[in-house]
Amino acid sequence: MKNKIIKWVLVLLWMGLIFYFSSRDSDSSTVQSRSVVNKTNIVEIYEEKNNVNSDTAIRDVDRVFRKVAHVAEYLVLAILLCIALSEYNLNLSKILLISFIVCLIYSASDEAHQLLVSGRSGELRDIIIDNIGSIIGLFGYYLFKRRKV
Repeated sequence: MKNKIIKWVLVLLWMGLIFYFSSRDSDSSTVQSRSVVNKTNIVEIYEEKNNVNSDTAIRDVDRVFRKVAHVAEYLVLAILLCIALSEYNLNLSKILLISFIVCLIYSASDEAHQLLVSGRSGELRDIIIDNIGSIIGLFGYYLFKRRKV
């Protein structure tokens, strides 16, 4: 029982983290993501390789970083959901389906939530990107559960 509670707490904490990131206004969100991007040398490499100015390079790399973050957030959420659902008497197909549906609903509600945040917008494209992440996570979980030992 304790194990089951811990697994669901991890799911809820991860959902809370996603909600927190979505709650940040556009300026705070941009500062946060660009501070991470600027700690790498990717911007300089992109700038040189594509012969663009620094502002363009930062904007382009930041856009890709944000989309990768969407994928990663939902990849982790999908795996955490699968792990929590594995505590119940469900077959693998049901675990994967329920996890996917929860991720889909949560990503749609998260984008709707962003419509209420200053400077943010809800994007269908981001729901699709989020769920590409969840599908990758579900596929990884599936492979892990089906591996031959």
